[in-house]
Amino acid sequence: MNKHKISLGCISILRKMFNNTMIGGKHIPEVLCIRWIRNLPRKEHRKALKDLEICIKEGLILVKPKPSSRHLSLNPRRLDEIKNIIK
Repeated sequence: MNKHKISLGCISILRKMFNNTMIGGKHIPEVLCIRWIRNLPRKEHRKALKDLEICIKEGLILVKPKPSSRHLSLNPRRLDEIKNIIK
C-alpha cells in the first residue's frame, strides 16, 4: 500500500493507534478512532473513512467483532509497513 494513496486522516488514525500501542490483542472501538478525525473537512473525513476500510481489507488493521461495535487494532505482523506509512 503506497503512502501517496492514503489520506492524512487515515495516517493520523494509524499514528495514534501506534502511539497508544493498539497492537494485536489490545484493541479500541472503531467509534473512538473515527472521533479522532471529527474536525476534518467533509471531503477529507469521507476520504479518511474510505482509506480506513482499505487498510482493513489490506490487513494493516485487524477487526474484532463485538456485540456493540467493531474494535480495531494494528496487525503486529505488518508493523514495518505501518511504520513506513506513518513516517
